[in-house]
Amino acid sequence: DIARLIHSARELHDLGVIDTIPHPEFPVLLRRMGEIQQKIMSILDEETRSAGVEIIYGKTGRLSGRTAYAGDEELKAEAIIAATGSRPFVPGIPGVDLPGVFTSKTLPGMKELPATMVIIGGSVVAAEFAYIFSTFGCDVTILSRSTFLKETDRHLRSLAIKELAGVTIHENTPVRSIAGEGRVTSVQTPLGDLETDAVFLAAGLMPNSEALDGVKKGPLGEVVVDNHMRTTLADVYACGDVVGPPYLTPVARHQGIVAADNILGIPRSMDYSGIPRSISLTHELAYCIN
Repeated sequence: DIARLIHSARELHDLGVIDTIPHPEFPVLLRRMGEIQQKIMSILDEETRSAGVEIIYGKTGRLSGRTAYAGDEELKAEAIIAATGSRPFVPGIPGVDLPGVFTSKTLPGMKELPATMVIIGGSVVAAEFAYIFSTFGCDVTILSRSTFLKETDRHLRSLAIKELAGVTIHENTPVRSIAGEGRVTSVQTPLGDLETDAVFLAAGLMPNSEALDGVKKGPLGEVVVDNHMRTTLADVYACGDVVGPPYLTPVARHQGIVAADNILGIPRSMDYSGIPRSISLTHELAYCIN
C-alpha cells in the first residue's frame, strides 16, 4: 500500500499537481507492521480458544508414527492433522549466511533502506519485493536462474515487467557466490560482480516437515497426501504448505476444510482447479490456474 501511494504521488508530482513525493520512514514501517501482526495473532488466539480449541505454547509439536507429541508429552487423538507450514528456501550459495542477506522471515531485521539491492529468484515474491523496494528508492536488480515469472500467464507477465520498468532483470543468470567482509558487498554471477548493499532471497519455499516422522514424503520433503488430505498413516492428515506447492493461502484453507470434513465423516475431495493467484504491483494482476 505504501509503495503504491508513493508511485501515485510520483506520477502526480510529474504532472505538477503536488509539490512533494513522500519518503517512507522504513524503521517505523517495520515496527508498525510488527504491531499489526501481533494484534492479528492475539485476535486469532482469542477466536480459536473461544471456539473450544486448546492451544499449547512453548513446546515443540512433533509426529512419531501414529502418535503426536507436545515436547515429551504424548497427546491422545482419534485423528491428527499436520499443518506445520513452510519456510523460505535458502540456496546453498557461498556467502548466503553473511549479514545483509535477508528472506521474507528475516526482513524485519533490516535496520534501514539499502541504496542497492539484489533479489535472487524469479518468482512472484521476487517481483513484489522488487516493486516495493524500487518504489522506495532502492536500485534493485533481479537475478533469475531461469525465465522471470515463468509460470505466469504471458500477458500478465508482460504487464508485470512493464510495471517493474525501474528494476534491472537478468534472466537465466545463476548466482555463484555472495561476497563481503563482515557484510555483503557484492554478488558473483556469469555477468560479473554486482555491487550491492543487501541481498533478498526469493528462491521459493520448502515444507517444514522435519518433525513429522513415519509419513511418506516427496523429494522436497513435502508430506504425500491423497485427494482427501490423508497421509500414508491411518487417521493422520496433512494440509497447507507442508504438503508442497503451490504454497498459497486459499489452497491451504481449502485443504484444511477437506481434511476436517473427512475426519468428521463428511466425504470431500480436494479440487485444485481454478486456483486464484495474483501479483501485487501498481495493480493487482490476478488470474486462475486450471
